[in-house]
Amino acid sequence: MMAARRLCPVVVGKDRFRAGMRALDSLTPRPDSVVLDDGFQHIRLKRDLDILLFDFKHPLGNGRLLPAGRLRERPQSSVKRADALVFTRCPEGDGDRTQMDAVLRFYPGRPFFKALHQPHILRWMKKEKKSPDPGSDLAALKGKTAVLFSGLADNRAFYASMAEYGINILYHLEFKDHHRYKTADFLRINRTAAEKKPISS
Repeated sequence: MMAARRLCPVVVGKDRFRAGMRALDSLTPRPDSVVLDDGFQHIRLKRDLDILLFDFKHPLGNGRLLPAGRLRERPQSSVKRADALVFTRCPEGDGDRTQMDAVLRFYPGRPFFKALHQPHILRWMKKEKKSPDPGSDLAALKGKTAVLFSGLADNRAFYASMAEYGINILYHLEFKDHHRYKTADFLRINRTAAEKKPISS
């Protein structure tokens, strides 16, 4: 998505070192910094800063390592390598800090930050106009009827976000994280939307 919107150059490669060097050698102007996604366990790469991200509500999942849980390693083994922490999907205000404080106990003195996620309407297709509406007011969704589809690590969080905005959700098609959508998927989405459409009296 960042590459498509040209927010920054994106380099993809299984060998993170070679991919990073390719970025440094081929991009003009030469980057001042390289951000490595999901690279905390790539220990052979020298980094200036390691930032750990935790989900605010379920930071340690069930406490088990992959594949039984969602942890790549236990907090006890990452203490010395972590420079800062970011808690994602935080509620506005403090909320229930129980889970967050449980994680912070493993990282005494480390700076931590809280990130809030807010839905954004990229385009709103108005049926009667058959053209995009540039409006992005989420409040306008209240009372609207919708069929949802998502391909995320936590599809339930997307459902909850839409429900919070007062959307009448008829059905939610859930796909796996990073799902590669095919024609059959879009046909299924359109078919479901047509089938679940409420009949006006």
